Amino acid sequence: PDNLVRVSARDLEDSVRRVRPSALREVEVEVSDTAWTDIGGQSKAKQVLRDAVNAVLNRDDAGVEASDLTRLKHMIAPRGVLLFGPPGCSKTLLAKAVAHECGANFIAVKGAELLSKWVGESEKAVRAVFARAAAAAPCVIFFDEIDALAVRRSS
Repeated sequence: PDNLVRVSARDLEDSVRRVRPSALREVEVEVSDTAWTDIGGQSKAKQVLRDAVNAVLNRDDAGVEASDLTRLKHMIAPRGVLLFGPPGCSKTLLAKAVAHECGANFIAVKGAELLSKWVGESEKAVRAVFARAAAAAPCVIFFDEIDALAVRRSS
């Protein structure tokens, strides 16, 4: 019949990239297109992160499927990374490149946005970020200015 609609696998793949779960509508979830080559300098940091990504994705440096040794590395692969340095030293770009390399969504959260003067509200906000990230999985969460969350204790 003439009113038949055909949907290809490519159509479905495109829609999965464009349509987000309703729980994520209030969160800025980004699909990063930042590649390692977009980041100037930072060769040591890029290599450390590449190694971590390869371990998580079960592949070697050339992107080849995992050997037994690589699978062993996967069992001890990092699930979190702390990037530190002054403003403007590519921390955000490095995190976006990790998301791009993993084919993951990217959520950036400013530490100050999570703070609340009400008891328990900051913790609730952090839990909400992780719940949204779980809904957007696979996902890289980048906490910018996380030092705003860490209260300095006096001795």
